[in-house]
Amino acid sequence: MDIGAKVRSLRNKSNLSARKLGSLVDLDQTMIYKIERNEANPSIESLTRICAAFGVTMAEFFSDDVKSQAEIYTFNRLIDEVNSRNLPENEKRLVIDFITERRNALIPALIQKTSVIDNVIQISLINDIQELIEKYKNLSPKQQEALKMIIDAFSSSRQQKPE
Repeated sequence: MDIGAKVRSLRNKSNLSARKLGSLVDLDQTMIYKIERNEANPSIESLTRICAAFGVTMAEFFSDDVKSQAEIYTFNRLIDEVNSRNLPENEKRLVIDFITERRNALIPALIQKTSVIDNVIQISLINDIQELIEKYKNLSPKQQEALKMIIDAFSSSRQQKPE
């Protein structure tokens, strides 16, 4: 994760100058600029104060990174699950193509919630297959079956640890 870019982005969204942010978090504006350019790393205490100045928790500050890791893990697990099934190769290819083509919509739809507990990313997956299929009513019956198979493969998973 690019901490500097995240700090800069939050500062710009908050319409704060580096001087103003520095005064709020007890850092010199030069240090704020160095953090934003990744020339200096903020201490945990400084980063906690920076987060507080923007009204976000540390977890929220890093949430995009957690979400991204959860999505990558879930995608890879889906592909592994399909490959481990005793299916004809053409059906495996259909399901893998379906997952890959719709990755940006499908994976976030499967992930109900992500959180970090004891430095382990916890992934809660959707339970209601019908809810997800409603979103994809325009799919062919074969694609809907593929989607059901994907969700069924994950239905017993409640928490996963990305590697």
